[in-house]
Amino acid sequence: MNEVFYDLEEVGASDCWHHFVTLFSSFKFKHASDYLLAASDMVYCFSWYFLNPDEQLGQLYLAGLWLPNLPSDLCWWVEVIEGHCAPSRAKPYRAPTWSWASVDFEGESPCRPVVYHSNFGEKFEQSAKFCVRYAATHMAPLIVKRSAYGSVCGGLIRIKCILIAAQIFTHPYLEVDARHTIQFLEADALDEDYDPYFWPNVYLDVQGSFEPIMSEPSPAADVLDLPIAGDLEDKVSLMSIDVVEDKTPEDYLRSDTKVWICMVGNVVEGGICALVLKEREKANFRQFERVGYLHNRVGAVGFEKSSWQNNFMRRAERAGQIVIEIV
Repeated sequence: MNEVFYDLEEVGASDCWHHFVTLFSSFKFKHASDYLLAASDMVYCFSWYFLNPDEQLGQLYLAGLWLPNLPSDLCWWVEVIEGHCAPSRAKPYRAPTWSWASVDFEGESPCRPVVYHSNFGEKFEQSAKFCVRYAATHMAPLIVKRSAYGSVCGGLIRIKCILIAAQIFTHPYLEVDARHTIQFLEADALDEDYDPYFWPNVYLDVQGSFEPIMSEPSPAADVLDLPIAGDLEDKVSLMSIDVVEDKTPEDYLRSDTKVWICMVGNVVEGGICALVLKEREKANFRQFERVGYLHNRVGAVGFEKSSWQNNFMRRAERAGQIVIEIV
């Protein structure tokens, strides 16, 4: 098997891994504990491209993602085929929510449920306001002696990032790649108008019930959501106003659920790559779970960026960074 990948560079290996994830994620297994373990042979083959001589595999491979490429590996999304499947959190526990292995599918197996952008290894640019500070998974006790890359019983990533408050709605163009989009909770007098076609696509990891997006800003958008600034490690106090009370049960979303957009990077000459997060609890660091992925179309040839992206980047530029954990 190693000969197949012999001539690959690390960027090429990253794209090949993404293709493997797309194929592998369509498989069904009788036992949840077999899911990650079944990929172990391929993990070993790919490890030659991501592992330095003085490092251990368990430190670099994190429940389906590779630490050297973690920002881009986080940018997966669920491609739901209408009438075939609905994504949900895997039960019993299978992986942290930031891993594609955490998602299960009800109904018939789709053709390719988890996907990445094509040629993502070459096209991805990490945001200057996104930094991975710590990442780890915890091996399941019964698996530790069998494999360094089998089932996990926990894990988290600690990142320094920006968060933009939003709500999820049904996309006005249901024929687009995703059926959902977002609306900012923060009002901005400088916001530009744009064609609804360029509203961002939100690909959900879990199920929910959503309203159509409103043509006018929601009432919540009239309340300025105070910017999150500082870093808990620097002992800077945090201040925010929750303009929308979270009334939803666990693992279920609605349009009145407050979510946060965490920009990871962007596709060269393309749109923004961002995680959609839902806050869980406040401990030493604010903890979140991933509930989806956001990507937007950019303008046609001759337009540098879409107006929606301009509106987003204006918020991102003035937002302070914060250290959070995603579990």
